[in-house]
Amino acid sequence: MKFKFRLEKAARFFDQREMAKKLELANVMSQLSRLKTELQHFENENREVFKKNTEFQTVAAPWIKIWMDRVDANLKDIKRVQTEIESVLEMVEIKKMELSAISKRKKALEKVKEKRLAEFKIQKSRAEQKKLDENYQILELTKE
Repeated sequence: MKFKFRLEKAARFFDQREMAKKLELANVMSQLSRLKTELQHFENENREVFKKNTEFQTVAAPWIKIWMDRVDANLKDIKRVQTEIESVLEMVEIKKMELSAISKRKKALEKVKEKRLAEFKIQKSRAEQKKLDENYQILELTKE
């Protein structure tokens, strides 16, 4: 007598979906990390420009326009990256909710499987005990 869980295919399906959602979430998180690094780069570059601007304000007057143009370009990039970060954060939340829903279904199936396995073990134990009792009765009958 062997335990067979009828919903095994469904359990495997949810395992696969859970892994896929985890990969999707990891990809979105790496995209978020990349965008945050890019944002940090632009902010650092602007700080450097302002630092240079205050240090060389009188000496490097011709460079000020070039530096300020660079700051303007960086500010546009910062705004673009910030909007991308916001959309990626929304995607992260969606992926987390999807993963949570799939994980809940998977856990529910695992609980059903554990319950049925426990029932199977009890049933198997009872069947074995019944066989032992029958064998004992037969043994007692043959002694007489």
